[in-house]
Order: sequence, then C-alpha cells, then structure tokens
Amino acid sequence: MMDKFAEILTVAKQPALKQHIIQKCSLSNESFNNRIHQLLQSGLLDAYPALDLHTPGPKTRRRMIYQTSQKGKEFLKRYNELLTLLETSVKYYPQVKL
Repeated sequence: MMDKFAEILTVAKQPALKQHIIQKCSLSNESFNNRIHQLLQSGLLDAYPALDLHTPGPKTRRRMIYQTSQKGKEFLKRYNELLTLLETSVKYYPQVKL
C-alpha cells in the first residue's frame, strides 16, 4: 500500500489532474478516491481547483489539481531511504526475507 502512496506522491510532485494520476499509477477510480482522501487527510498532498478555460459557463466542471506537499516530499525522501536500507540488508544478508 505504501508503494502506491509513494507512486502518487511522485507523480504529483508536478501539479497533476486526477486522470493523469490514475493513468500513471494504474489506479481504478475507487482506488484513487480512497488513496487521495488518505493523502489529503494526512497532509502529504495538497489540492486546489484547476482553472478550466475550455468549459466556461454554469456547467463548468470542478476539476482539482493535486500536488505533493512539503510534508509529502519529506515522506518520499524517508521512504526512499528506507527502500535503500532494505535493499542493502537483503544484499548483505540474503537469508532475510521481506
């Protein structure tokens, strides 16, 4: 599960729309909604309305832009450090099973 959180945060380092994140991370709509909710609640991800210049008027869709927060960037840094540590452990101690 942490892998998908890290993947979403990595994609959202640059501002990203929902559809872009779904495609890049191979998520279903339901899975996206669940994970995004958790990331927003924990402060790892920020969301703000997208300016949609192509659909002006009363029927304008409310699209959101998602971007990794500073806290999310710190999470990614520590997550990658942990992965490196685990890879090193397996390399030097092959009997250890993850």
